[in-house]
Amino acid sequence: MKHNSCIFFLLFFLLSSFPLISAPVSREELTEILSEAAQGNSKKLAALAQQEGAGSWYILSAAAGKAGYRQLENSLKILSVKKDGAPFSHRSLVELLKENPRALVRPLAALKRAEREGCSEDLRAVRISLLASRSKERALAKEFAGCSGQAFEAPVLSAALKQQPENEDVLRRAGEFISACPEPEALKLFDSLAVEHLPAAPGLLYEGRTAFVSGSYKRALDAFQKWMEAASKEADVQYGSSAAFEEAASAAEALGQEKIWADTLLNFAQNRAAAQDEKAAWACAFQAGILYEKLQLFEDAAAAYSRAAEVLPVSLERDKAGWRLLRVLPKTAALSAEKELAVWENVWRNADNPERFTDRLEEFLQRRVSRGEWRVLEESYRKYSDRWSLSGKSLGALALAFGVREGFVRGGQSAQEYLEEAAAGEPWHWAALRSRGFLGGEADFPPETVKAGPAETACREEQGTDERILELYLRWDMAEAAAEKIQKAPYLYSCRSIRSTARALAETQPRLSIRIAYLLWNRPDFKPCREDLLLCYPLPEKYREPARRAAEEEGVPVEILYGLIRVESAWDSNAVSRSGAEGLAQFMPATWEEWRRRLGYGNDADPLDGEVSLVLAAAYLDWLYSRNWTSGWIDTLAAYNAGGGRVRSWRRWRPYYGDDLFGMSLPVEESRYYVRKVLAAATLYGILYEGRGIEEMHREWELEF
Repeated sequence: MKHNSCIFFLLFFLLSSFPLISAPVSREELTEILSEAAQGNSKKLAALAQQEGAGSWYILSAAAGKAGYRQLENSLKILSVKKDGAPFSHRSLVELLKENPRALVRPLAALKRAEREGCSEDLRAVRISLLASRSKERALAKEFAGCSGQAFEAPVLSAALKQQPENEDVLRRAGEFISACPEPEALKLFDSLAVEHLPAAPGLLYEGRTAFVSGSYKRALDAFQKWMEAASKEADVQYGSSAAFEEAASAAEALGQEKIWADTLLNFAQNRAAAQDEKAAWACAFQAGILYEKLQLFEDAAAAYSRAAEVLPVSLERDKAGWRLLRVLPKTAALSAEKELAVWENVWRNADNPERFTDRLEEFLQRRVSRGEWRVLEESYRKYSDRWSLSGKSLGALALAFGVREGFVRGGQSAQEYLEEAAAGEPWHWAALRSRGFLGGEADFPPETVKAGPAETACREEQGTDERILELYLRWDMAEAAAEKIQKAPYLYSCRSIRSTARALAETQPRLSIRIAYLLWNRPDFKPCREDLLLCYPLPEKYREPARRAAEEEGVPVEILYGLIRVESAWDSNAVSRSGAEGLAQFMPATWEEWRRRLGYGNDADPLDGEVSLVLAAAYLDWLYSRNWTSGWIDTLAAYNAGGGRVRSWRRWRPYYGDDLFGMSLPVEESRYYVRKVLAAATLYGILYEGRGIEEMHREWELEF
C-alpha cells in the first residue's frame, strides 16, 4: 500500500513537470511506458496523460490493468477520479469502489459529488453497496421510493422491510423482487430479520432460491414444494418470473428427480393457469418440458411444450415453447407428415417473429425433400410462406424450383417463378445467391453509406460514457479492450463504433473482428451494406496470395478455398476445435499426418502454420473433387465436413437427385449448413474481392444449370 501511495504522489508531482511526447502512441510504446511507471519512473506516463486530455487517466488505468500492473492501475484510477472530469472520472470512481470500498478516504462524499454532476445507475448501485456495508439502515430505507427491482437494490428492500414491516406496498414489492430477481445471489443481501416479516409464500420462495444458490438442492426443493403448495391457495397472487421454476428444475436434475419434478411442475402449471397467472403457467410447463426432454420422454415433452405454447398469447415466450416443441416432435413415435404439418400450421399462424423458427423450418424442408413429400412442401409453401423467415422462404422456393426442374413437382408454378421468389431473399444467403446465378442476376448490396434507422439514430442521440470510452480505446490502439466492452453490452454502441472496432481487428484478429461485426446483424432495423459484408468476410492480406497460389496449383477455385477457410476457422491460424481439429483448414491430426506425408512435408510441419495449411487444404479438396463418388462441389464439401463414407451412404439413399437437391436432403444438420455456408461465402468472396459475377462463378464451378 505504501508503494502504491508513492506511485500516486510521484505521478501527481510529475503531472506538470515534463515535456510532452507525441501521440497517439503505439502499443509497443505504451507497454514500455507502463513498465517504466510500474517501476517508479512515471515521467513519460504523466506527460502522455497531460497531452491526451480528458479520459487519459482512465484509459491508462485500463491499460495498466490489462498489462497486469494492479497497483499502478489503482493509482491511475484515483488520478482519473481527481483529474479526468465527468464522465470518465465517474466510471473510474465506480470501478474503484466496486473493487475496493476503502480505496478512498471519504467514498460517500466522492459519490455525492459525482451524482450532483450527473446521476447514473452505476453510481447509485455503488452508493447502496457502501451504505449496506456500513449498515446505514435508515439511509437505505430512504432509497425505497426509487426502487425499480434491480438486483443491487436488495439491501434497500431489506431495510424497508425492517423499518416498515406492516407497509403493504413494501411487502408487495419485496415479494415481487424475491420472485423476479434474475440474480439469486442478490437475495443473500436480505437481512435475516427482514425475511421474518415476509408472508408465508414469499418467505418459502426466498428460502428455496437462497438454498439453491448455496448448492443445498434438497433443502431448495423442499422449500419450492412448500412454496407451490402455499401459492396454490393464493388465487390472486401472480408469480410471473420464470427464474424460480428454472432453479427448481435445475435442483431436481442435480438430485436425479427430473421425472417427479416434471410432473409437479406440470400440475402447478394447471393451478397457475386457473389463477390467470399465465406467465407462471408458461414457466412451469416449459421447465417440465425441458426435464422430460432430458429424460428422452419425448411424447411427454411435446405435450408440456404444447401446453406452454397454448397458455400465452403471441409473444417471445410462446415462440420459445413452439420452437422447443418443433425440436422434439421428430423424435416422437410414429410422427406422420400430417401431424407435423398440423403443429407447424399452428406455429405459422401464431408466431410472434418467424425469424426465430428459421432453423426448425430448414429441418422441415429437409424432411420433405429427403422423403420426397413434394405435395406437402408445395402446399405448405403456397399457404404459409408469407409467414416464413426470408431465408426460409428463399430456401423453400429454391427446393421447389429444383423439384419442378427434376420432374418431382408438377402442375403449379414454373421453376422460373420459384427461382425469382428465391432470388428475392437476403442476398448473402446461399438460396438467394444460387437463384440469382441461375437467373443471370447479381447481388445488389446496399451502398457503402446507408441512412441510419431508428435503432442507430437513437443510439447516436444517447451517446454517453460508454461510447466515448470506446472511442478512447480505439484511439489508444486498444481494440481488444473495445471489443470486450462491446460484447458485454452491444446495444450501448453505435453502428459506426462497432464497425470501427471490427475494422481495427480485421488483420490481426479476424475471428474476433467477425464476431464484433456480426453483433450489428441482430439489430431489428439493421440493413447491412457492402462494408458490413467486407467485415464479416475478411481476407487477411498475409493469406490472400498464399491461398491463391495453393488454389491455382491444385486447380481449385480460389473463391471456394477462401469460403472454406472462412467457415472452418474464420482465418484464425491458431484455431483448435473441441474435437481436436487445428489450423486454418481445421485438419484432424490423422488427416493432417496423411496429407503432410503425401505432399512431402517433414515431421516438423505445423498444422498451425497458415500457409502450409492452405496448401494441404487445396490438395485435399482437389482429391475429394476427383473421386468417382463425388459429383461436384456440393458432394466435395459435404465429404470435407462429414467424411467420404457418409457421403457415399447418403448418395445411395437418393441416387436420382441432382446436386442441389442432394445437398438439401443431407440428413445431418451440420453438414447441410456447412455446404451452404461455404458456397455462400465463396460467392461473396468472389464478388467482394475478385469483382466477379455470380453466374460466371457458378458456371466455372460446374454447378447445375
